[in-house]
Amino acid sequence: MAFDVVIGDKIENGQIIGQVETDKAVLDVTASCAGYVLGCCRTEEVVKVGSVMLWLGESAAEKFPNRWRRNRHNQPRRYPG
Repeated sequence: MAFDVVIGDKIENGQIIGQVETDKAVLDVTASCAGYVLGCCRTEEVVKVGSVMLWLGESAAEKFPNRWRRNRHNQPRRYPG
């Protein structure tokens, strides 16, 4: 996994934001909505299918949500609140 954006960048809906590598292919990842990058997985990090790879906010000044924590497998986990 590699991202072409960094924390604080403004991205648009549909923008290519990085690439994901599988055993058989390298695929572009596109943003599903517009916003500002608040956090993302590390380059070369292995994530499970369906995991959150990038967090967006409405402004670059928005704080990274406290309700997101990493579990013991280093995967993002969402807590209510």
